[in-house]
Amino acid sequence: MEAAVEATREIGLAVMAMTLSLVVVFLPVTFMQGRIGRLFFSFAITAASAVPVSLLVAFTLTPMQCSRFLKAPTGNGEHQKSKESRFFKALERGYDRLLRLSLRRRAAVLVLAVLVGSSIRLPS
Repeated sequence: MEAAVEATREIGLAVMAMTLSLVVVFLPVTFMQGRIGRLFFSFAITAASAVPVSLLVAFTLTPMQCSRFLKAPTGNGEHQKSKESRFFKALERGYDRLLRLSLRRRAAVLVLAVLVGSSIRLPS
């Protein structure tokens, strides 16, 4: 629990600054006039209100959940067993294999990315 409180203190200023900058960006959009204003009004209200809620969650709910669900390392440096450890290890192994394959076949990944990017049609 101490680690959760300390971590929240460490990132508090950065999270607060990011939250305020996003609100400052989205709030003026609500005052836009014309068709563009009507089009973006709902989006701006949603974004300007969701970002402070995420700040509240980041300062309260997330540290509390981390203090309850994450396990402290044991004496030998290993984390204690938890229900999810097998799942996350399998997920990490799969990601590692995919990443290694992608790095070995860089040209193929680049060609695939260009093909996928060129097949996306943007509305005009």
